[in-house]
Amino acid sequence: MKSTNYWIVLTSSAVLCLACDKNQPTRNNDDPLATNNSLNGESDKHAGAGHDDKDKAHVQATATIQGAEGVQIGGEAWFTDDGDGVKVVVDVKDAPVGEKGIHIHEVGDCSNIRGASMGSHFSPEGNHHGMPGMMMQDVHLGDLGNIKIKDDGTGKKEITVKKANLKEGDAHSLLGKSIVIHQDEDKGASEQPSGGSGTPIACGVIQKS
Repeated sequence: MKSTNYWIVLTSSAVLCLACDKNQPTRNNDDPLATNNSLNGESDKHAGAGHDDKDKAHVQATATIQGAEGVQIGGEAWFTDDGDGVKVVVDVKDAPVGEKGIHIHEVGDCSNIRGASMGSHFSPEGNHHGMPGMMMQDVHLGDLGNIKIKDDGTGKKEITVKKANLKEGDAHSLLGKSIVIHQDEDKGASEQPSGGSGTPIACGVIQKS
């Protein structure tokens, strides 16, 4: 009789342990820490995917980039006044491979890109051509340096143009100007007048979004 009772006690304990193991995942799922970790992983994924959309929600101007006659290139540029200047983000595709000079030009007219209908580099203070990072009094406000086009024809450029803004009618405003990509690399102030970047191959008018 004693052995029978002992067997029953063991069986009951085993059942209880099995029940504990079976319920363990449920308790983990209900654990706020475990739940938050899972949600954070998904949230981070969404946050990463939506980062550009969030940035674009603050964009105040845009430009659709089109190629000159005979040049297959396309893309977009976004402009945001962040209080420390204008943040410029350029995204192009189907472009010729290599380093290409990229500048803001003074006229918002892309009707004759090779003929420079967009005028000269934007320089409201009449400075010389230069590269980003040089003293502001020495370079055009529209000097953005180069955009690197990869082997797949895509390229991206992000830069903040100090002293620029997106205020209508302001002398330092980029609104109504154009963003231009040239066929060659901008080599800086030593190569005047535009760093030796050569013929314009793409252009987009900067318009209020």
